Amino acid sequence: MSWWCAASTKPWTWSPQIYVGIWLLMGATLLAYFGGASKARSAGWFTTSRKQKTLFTVGILVLWGASDWPLGTLGAGYLASAHMAQFILYTMAGSVLMLVAIIGLSWLHHAATGQYSFDLLKLYALDIGLGELKHPTKA
Repeated sequence: MSWWCAASTKPWTWSPQIYVGIWLLMGATLLAYFGGASKARSAGWFTTSRKQKTLFTVGILVLWGASDWPLGTLGAGYLASAHMAQFILYTMAGSVLMLVAIIGLSWLHHAATGQYSFDLLKLYALDIGLGELKHPTKA
């Protein structure tokens, strides 16, 4: 048992390894999401649908699967292709599922119809304001 997966000089074995840090991080993320959703519902700010909760949980499971044994161990020190598979799962699956669970798909409807809400305009204005910081040569 170790804290996090890292490159190792040991030969590869198929014996499972437990990474405590990954389990704690994924558990803390789920607790924060469900705790925040519960607090927001009780305060009357907004409600989180069952679909959103399921998508977020599946996103966390994808991140956990890509970070933990065996893919995490293989990617950390044995196979570059496993490492690339990790990052594809992080960026193309896990983070997208969590983002859709948090903000929903309303932005797609607004983009398709051209009807933008005030919140989307605020996000767009923030994006324009931070545009200069996106380019490291200017920042």
